[in-house]
Amino acid sequence: MAATIAPAGRPSGRARPPTRRQLEVLALVATGVTRQEAADRLFITERTVQNHLADAYRSLDVNSLVGALLALGWVQVPDGLFAGPRSLPASRIPRA
Repeated sequence: MAATIAPAGRPSGRARPPTRRQLEVLALVATGVTRQEAADRLFITERTVQNHLADAYRSLDVNSLVGALLALGWVQVPDGLFAGPRSLPASRIPRA
């Protein structure tokens, strides 16, 4: 059976969970080590670290480390801490 494709080419609702190795890489990078340091600790190349991160993001349907950590439930945002730009007074919204 073919996976249905959502906009942006991501599988919709049928993504597999991240692999053990992808989770290991996510955990290391989340502690603040660089990609190169993670690669050295895991005896892989920095490019492989990047590939593991990209594959993990894709399987979690996110596009950042913070998104992955939130999706996995490894971090939580306290209620009311951030509700988007509309929650800020106009004078506090950053200007580009």
